[in-house]
Amino acid sequence: MPVSYDRITTTIKREWLAQIIARAKKIEYRQIKPYWTKRFERVSVPFELRLLNGMNPPVPEVTVLIHKITKDRRAGDYKLQIKKVLSFRRGDKRRRKPKRRVLQMPPCLSRRIRGNERCRVANSSGKQSCRWRT
Repeated sequence: MPVSYDRITTTIKREWLAQIIARAKKIEYRQIKPYWTKRFERVSVPFELRLLNGMNPPVPEVTVLIHKITKDRRAGDYKLQIKKVLSFRRGDKRRRKPKRRVLQMPPCLSRRIRGNERCRVANSSGKQSCRWRT
């Protein structure tokens, strides 16, 4: 029967995510702030740490098992010891790093929009649908 752990979800930069997936990075650092203190008090060790590269899905993500938390007061950081990588999604499995996401620009941005003016792209029903701004 699989063991269920507490879980914390947060974001991380692409280069650090790639190192964790490649198993080169064994320690994740978080600043000693009231935000992180409260979150770590709510979970019991070991716990799952879900790291996302970005906010809007689909984004590369990795879930790791944290087995120890230490406080480095001199540096002002929590050190989260990564025991193992449980899973990663939306990554390049052959190269063991996150895939590059290509952003699609809407056709309205092919022309320049000034100030707060919204683009004038209409959908099939005739309503303006695009809310992109420059």
